[in-house]
Amino acid sequence: MILQIRDLSISIRGQEIVTIDCLDLAAGQRLGVVGESGSGKTMAAMSIAGLAPGVVDVKGSIRLNGQETIDMTDRQLAASRRGLVGVIFQDPQRALNPMMRVGRQVAEAIRLHRRQSRAHIRARVLELLEQVQLPDPQKLMRRYPHQLSGGQRQRVMIAIAIACRPKLLIADEPTTALDATVQKEILELINDLSVQHNMGLLFVSHDLGVVRAVSEYMAVLYGGRLMEMGPIGHVLERSRHRYTEALIASNPGRVCVGTSEIGLGRRFIPIEGNVPSPGAFPQGCRFRGRCRHELPACVEEPRLTLLEDGHAFRCWNPTIMREAESHGSAC
Repeated sequence: MILQIRDLSISIRGQEIVTIDCLDLAAGQRLGVVGESGSGKTMAAMSIAGLAPGVVDVKGSIRLNGQETIDMTDRQLAASRRGLVGVIFQDPQRALNPMMRVGRQVAEAIRLHRRQSRAHIRARVLELLEQVQLPDPQKLMRRYPHQLSGGQRQRVMIAIAIACRPKLLIADEPTTALDATVQKEILELINDLSVQHNMGLLFVSHDLGVVRAVSEYMAVLYGGRLMEMGPIGHVLERSRHRYTEALIASNPGRVCVGTSEIGLGRRFIPIEGNVPSPGAFPQGCRFRGRCRHELPACVEEPRLTLLEDGHAFRCWNPTIMREAESHGSAC
């Protein structure tokens, strides 16, 4: 496994904001992490990459390629990530250095982790810019980020992320600020790169249509809790958790991939209320109070139900339930 998470707890000043019992990602697998804003998606992703802010306290176990990263020093984390983890940030305009030419920024990502001659690094930079399908790499590498379009900046960000051939690629809502046409191109590029290089992909998004386009598996977060996970077709077509059901109904997103248009095909029904602030979630199921199907039992934390097909969820009143289904560990 490229990524193994067990009993992960992420807190700020003693307030727990993310809890993940277990989550695995193998080489070449593509996992989409979805949920509303404030669900803990980005915080979980940045903690996995070792890039959480200093005020964040991370406990439990995060193993990258079999190596435990919890409690590592910054120097040890930097060494462990070398050639292992690449990150595509949400806003490339803020992530890229406005004072450095594009080619130099891509070269820096290589030079920090690989001892190579200038000629080899330059050749690798041109190779990467071509790989992410940027036009005229020789000319583009001499430009500054502000001289590029939003889609081109995101492609440069992808080139930096894959510069050292990582085994795990983390993409934090990489298409949020892009128009539909550019979004489609970036999604296809990320998907193709994952397949070509057998990279595990952790794709964070609030858009189910986008996640459906690039992912094989799906994990649903709400209030920092893992509500449901499994093969993406099973989760979207036969969702069990009431939050997943509500999230699908409230997301009319459609996305084109290749010649196929993927649409969720559901009537738009908004989720009532707002996501509570950390510390203000109700006791028991965190979706309680916004759920249309709440039961008295929901005042207690739901147990995890594991199905035979690898589909897992925690809900006292699931959309579908069979007597043969039992409660247990998903890992």
